[in-house]
Amino acid sequence: MLRFVPANLRFVTQVSRDARAPIPIAGMNKKQLAREAATWTLTLLLCAMFLNAGLRKFFENGGWSWAFRNWGLPVWFRIAIGVVETGAAALLVVPRTAPYGAMAIMAVMIGAIGMFAMHGRMQHSIAAIVSLVVAGIVLALRRFDAA
Repeated sequence: MLRFVPANLRFVTQVSRDARAPIPIAGMNKKQLAREAATWTLTLLLCAMFLNAGLRKFFENGGWSWAFRNWGLPVWFRIAIGVVETGAAALLVVPRTAPYGAMAIMAVMIGAIGMFAMHGRMQHSIAAIVSLVVAGIVLALRRFDAA
């Protein structure tokens, strides 16, 4: 059985943080509950955003194909970025691997901001900056889950 799923299948949070003594929702104080809710909300929003963006990079007739061609980047690079974004979205779903997904997203967003800056399109980098900040928050909130 997977380590992050409790043996009796009751809904438990923080299972991957300490598999020996999971804290059920009923045992959390308000601060812990709010932190867990905020963490999952940000994580799932980031996951949905990058799963969508990553999958769209696989199609030849989309806007990403046009953008990567205009930036002078090869087709394989667009596909590679799509693989990284999709993989990062998958990593975000599991609390233990979420920090690695957040770091992958941060690396891609730093590259995106750099690409926008090189082409004088900093007005288009607002979404990348917001994604970078949210990924940093998720990384900070999940930093101990990977241990």
